[in-house]
Amino acid sequence: ILAYNYYPNTGDMVINSFDSFYNNLGGDSLRMRNVLAHEVGHGLGFAHVCPVQRNKLMEPFVATGYDGPRHDDIRAAHFNYGDVFENNDTIAEATLLGPLSIGAPVAIGDVPGAAVANGSLLSLDSNEDVDWYSISVSQRSVLTVTITPRGFLYDDATQSCNGLSGSCCYNQFDDSASTSGYTIEVRTPGGVLVATRSVVGAGPHTLPALLSGPGEYVVGISAAGITNPPVLYALSLGASLAPVIVEYADPGLVWIAPGAPTPIVARASAGTQSLGAVSLRYSINGAPMTSVVMGPGSQAGEWIASIPPVACGSTIVYSVRAEGSSSGSVELSSITARTG
Repeated sequence: ILAYNYYPNTGDMVINSFDSFYNNLGGDSLRMRNVLAHEVGHGLGFAHVCPVQRNKLMEPFVATGYDGPRHDDIRAAHFNYGDVFENNDTIAEATLLGPLSIGAPVAIGDVPGAAVANGSLLSLDSNEDVDWYSISVSQRSVLTVTITPRGFLYDDATQSCNGLSGSCCYNQFDDSASTSGYTIEVRTPGGVLVATRSVVGAGPHTLPALLSGPGEYVVGISAAGITNPPVLYALSLGASLAPVIVEYADPGLVWIAPGAPTPIVARASAGTQSLGAVSLRYSINGAPMTSVVMGPGSQAGEWIASIPPVACGSTIVYSVRAEGSSSGSVELSSITARTG
């Protein structure tokens, strides 16, 4: 018996410090560190786990083929206490990740120190759990959110089977998330939806979201269909310049005065590309589309062109198209306007 410990609120840890097992100081006293970490697990409320395969810290026999808690032990901590960012279950409680710079993605989840295969600091502990994270950007950009579930198929059983309390049985356990569904969403702090995507499987899964301007945004991660919670996952957030962004300078005219040219103003930028022609396309009373190259407006990034005079009672359908040097054209949804 190298050491023993009781569950929370029951007693203290006892270490057999006279045992010669601890005389080996290799790996910065890995033998002692793994024994103490195992006993701390009991102090956190964890029982022994089987079978003995030298791949779980809470197995009933000490091993030195790893350093500290493994995947199953981390899941136990998350199951009892939540992940390191609890409670971030609402937008108001979102974990603050701070400013996100263009071309400098932020990755969270990896366990610091000794490498842990399939380990993570993040988890979803039930089908009702939602993890929220807050980021900010200094300019209009594309946010790319990537989640990677971290689980696998392994043997996991209690130290009790066939009526024998000390026996070790086998039980195939799967937390690979191969059938779990996930939802990624991006919202404003006020809750307005910017983008969302629902996916199924082990991933990784990615959601691109166009952030219309500088400011703060929140990212939500949730799951459905989890059969063996908690599910560990890693999260990556990256910001990049949109290749081509085009929008109406106003909400889009739906009423046009007859008998005079009607100016249409748009904003267009190319991000990291070169911006080609910006065109106004319009059709009057069902005629074929006419395309007119727009010229610079009064403000930086603005483009302007006019729809010619039309008679009272006419119907005009128009849109704006911008050309990017590598992504091709981006065209706004068409607007139907009438004169009267």
